[in-house]
Amino acid sequence: MKKLLLAVATLAFALSSNAQQFLRPFEGISTKKVSYITFEDGTELETPIKSVKRKKSLIKGFSYKDENKNKIEVPIEDIDFVYIPQNNLDKLNKFTDFAHDPAQWTRSPYDEERFEKGYAYFEKVPVMIKKKKMDLLLQLLNPTNTSRIKVFHDMRAGEAGGFGMGGFQIQKSIDKSFYIQKDNATAERMHKSDFKKEIFQELFGDCEATVTKYGTKPKWKDFDQMIYFYNENCAN
Repeated sequence: MKKLLLAVATLAFALSSNAQQFLRPFEGISTKKVSYITFEDGTELETPIKSVKRKKSLIKGFSYKDENKNKIEVPIEDIDFVYIPQNNLDKLNKFTDFAHDPAQWTRSPYDEERFEKGYAYFEKVPVMIKKKKMDLLLQLLNPTNTSRIKVFHDMRAGEAGGFGMGGFQIQKSIDKSFYIQKDNATAERMHKSDFKKEIFQELFGDCEATVTKYGTKPKWKDFDQMIYFYNENCAN
């Protein structure tokens, strides 16, 4: 019991001190709960997703069963965005990640209630990969404020740092790379090793408040805080 109380106390501290961190990436999908798929034409389909089609770790589409139990394939070319329910274990491990402060959602266009229920949000994003532009379906990691910069999970990224206790991730690791989209332009992959002062200036140089706060010695471990601060203080 003492260990459980300690874990809960530690989780509460983590929530209060790290509420602005990125959501942890999606890992497991619930095939029983309803997903919400919005197509390019604006129509929405509510159905459990039965399988995810992947190629080299990237999502290429989904499948579901219609009312006649026929398998229907949905390629990402037809999708605008989708809310996917995470499985119970995945949802539990993300307990410390959800930003419970309502003030953080004031400028968010996303469905807060679905995030509270353990859904992950994926959006089709134009991305540059090796000088080639292509569309990827990526998980948004900073839904509470995306006024200027959106950060998407890189499914092929490694992680740096972090430790767990009692099955919970207490000190959250930060991915070694993300896809970054600024002002709705084509997203680009940013790796930890690329995060030098030049990159900092390219991303945040038009915001004096962010440069003053973080620009002297920008550190990768503070990247999520920089994004949140920039979006809060230098919105268009």
